[in-house]
Amino acid sequence: MPRKPFPDSVETAVLVKCKRRCALCFGLDNDSAEKRGQIAHIEAPEDIDEKNAAFLGTRHHDLCDSTSWQTKGYTPAELRSHQETLLAFVRAIKEETKPEMASRQERPAGRGGLDVYDRRVPIYRTTRQFIRDVAENLRLDLKVTLQFATDTDEALFLFDDDLAEYLETLFKKALRLRTLGLMQRILDHPEEAQNFQALAQEETALAMSLLTPDTHFVVFMNAKDPMPSQDLHSREALAPVFADLNKYNATTHFVGQSTIFTLTSDRVNGEVYCLAHQITVDGGKRRLMLASPRYLDTFVKLDGAWLFSERLLNPDWLEQRALS
Repeated sequence: MPRKPFPDSVETAVLVKCKRRCALCFGLDNDSAEKRGQIAHIEAPEDIDEKNAAFLGTRHHDLCDSTSWQTKGYTPAELRSHQETLLAFVRAIKEETKPEMASRQERPAGRGGLDVYDRRVPIYRTTRQFIRDVAENLRLDLKVTLQFATDTDEALFLFDDDLAEYLETLFKKALRLRTLGLMQRILDHPEEAQNFQALAQEETALAMSLLTPDTHFVVFMNAKDPMPSQDLHSREALAPVFADLNKYNATTHFVGQSTIFTLTSDRVNGEVYCLAHQITVDGGKRRLMLASPRYLDTFVKLDGAWLFSERLLNPDWLEQRALS
């Protein structure tokens, strides 16, 4: 029998009910992402009833439409079963989102539903892989750790506060593990100091990539003086500041309390307290410069990545110590 096309009303009903999720992708691969595809006849090609229609992604539609079902390993009963499972899943998601719709005035919108589900899954997978990477290598490459922060920066908008805070804690602890590992290696192998200096220069370049081209950087070394001791207005102008950090044999920053003042989808203003430890070695003598800087930061989101747009640095106190 010649294949009859489904009327527009049937196509619309199927697409709305499955939200363009492929029945076979969902049933076989647990893949609930939106797909490009077409409406397929489940059984008789002349039957244009909605019960005989299923939305399939392009790959599965081509497989099912090219030759017989038996040749490709899919049967009408199999497709119908996966279709029913998918529709039940979509209905369940819709039921879960009803309270969200009712409380939209009290809570941010978009915490449920398939669209949010699709955006949550990549964060889950990224986090799982990141934990594996850290477990295998406690001194994870800095670029990998920073990429994790970029890939999970929407967590605050997609999950509750506890989970967003957990992801931030993972990021901070990974940085701390790496720093402590490097410091211990410097202490155990001082003959490799030159290698660590080269590593520091490489990471300086990476750190500068986190700044917007027109970054504004202001330092107030004297809290009583309203005039800044440094006032820079570009990423290039900051290059000497970063280069000056390479004189330290080891640097560790412990981040204390942080406060977000304003938060939008592409801009954040906040304040961070920190304890900075910077070690120099001169003629076998080790010295520690200990400081308590307070940062007033502005971040902007450009091309999907959060970058520093402005930093006002206010050291509350400084201290120099000799180390044994």
